[in-house]
Amino acid sequence: FSYVWPYRSTIALAIALLPVAAAIELAQPYLLKKAIDEHISVGRLAGLDRLGVLYLMALLGQSLAAFAQTYLTQLVGQKAMNDLRVQVHSHVLSLSAAFFDRTPLGRLMTRLTSDVEALNEMFASGLVSLLGDLIRLTFILIVLFGIDWRLALFSIGTAPILYGVAAYFRGWVRDAFRENRAKMSRLNAFLQEHLSGMKVVQAFAQEARVDGEFDTINVEYRRANSRAIFADASLYSIVEAVGSIAVAGLLWHGGARIAHATLTFGVLVAFIQYLEKFFAPIRDLSTKYTVMQQAM
Repeated sequence: FSYVWPYRSTIALAIALLPVAAAIELAQPYLLKKAIDEHISVGRLAGLDRLGVLYLMALLGQSLAAFAQTYLTQLVGQKAMNDLRVQVHSHVLSLSAAFFDRTPLGRLMTRLTSDVEALNEMFASGLVSLLGDLIRLTFILIVLFGIDWRLALFSIGTAPILYGVAAYFRGWVRDAFRENRAKMSRLNAFLQEHLSGMKVVQAFAQEARVDGEFDTINVEYRRANSRAIFADASLYSIVEAVGSIAVAGLLWHGGARIAHATLTFGVLVAFIQYLEKFFAPIRDLSTKYTVMQQAM
């Protein structure tokens, strides 16, 4: 945060755009609900064109706000990580020669390149976007309970399941990505040492031994990477499945209420769209959590 703080005015603007983008996005299902209930279902076309224009303006406004917010966040992330990379490089240059005798240079290369990039991803794709997702979730809940609180309670009934899934996968994903980073650092260190010392390897005819060691390290890194990918994919797919089950339950419950004339078709369509928008940030949270774990 000390590296981001010099660019706080730009960050403040990017954060200020988050609720604007969320509000514009959540206006779209409401406009669709009004179009269905007040115009399409009753055959009254007067005013429908005005709702269509408003819907189009909401789409354009959401796109512009999201573009500006993403651009500003990425810009600050690149500037902050550039400052960090320059400072780390200067620090490495100031270290004693004995430090480089003890420390594999490949590990230092990882610190200066991919590790700094992981921190950039944490900031640009993790923290600020996480705040935006939380704002969207809050707004969606307010709108859902404002339209129909009974249907809202039924719709979010799968939330405890998602919480349990996230709690179960949290430790698994964390350990998988920590192991992945450690194996990658070891692989980079091995490559740097043996490529820079290739003359020594060939002078003592150690090509076969070095090739075997590299193969072992490479296989370990591949397995660690596979475990991390499997953990990430499992979390994403389970959240997606729970969201689909929630939509199916909403169709069943809402359809029954429409049959008994206690719910309008427009409200059901709006709820389905809101529910899909509700699960989208949760699904993205799983991806952002893996980004955070890479940075950690």
